Amino acid sequence: MNNPHCILSRQRKSGKPQDSGKVKINIDASVKENVDYLDRGIVIIRDEGCNVLAAASKCSHGGFHAHIGECLAVRERILFAQANGFLNCVVEIDAVNLVNAVSKPNLQSSDLNVIGDLLHQLSQALLTN
Repeated sequence: MNNPHCILSRQRKSGKPQDSGKVKINIDASVKENVDYLDRGIVIIRDEGCNVLAAASKCSHGGFHAHIGECLAVRERILFAQANGFLNCVVEIDAVNLVNAVSKPNLQSSDLNVIGDLLHQLSQALLTN
């Protein structure tokens, strides 16, 4: 694959296949109120023909706000994709607030450390060969 990189984008509702040579990573996280765990959701990695190449799920203990849970899920799934050799990818999520936070980080935000870490992971994905 040429020019390895990961791009974070809002989830497409159409079932359109990805561009040739890229994989699509779908991510979701689930946070339930008054429950002491975070389901970081299932990640599904698909090729341009929509064939499943890999899948994973993870739960962890701890109370998290949904926005932070989504950030953690995206961060871990990018690491999962890289560890499994998927370097040209589009990360699709349904959390508009996360896409906006990554696109235009707010220096006054209380979750800046998590967003900064996620931005670092995305930039490292751009540098990975």
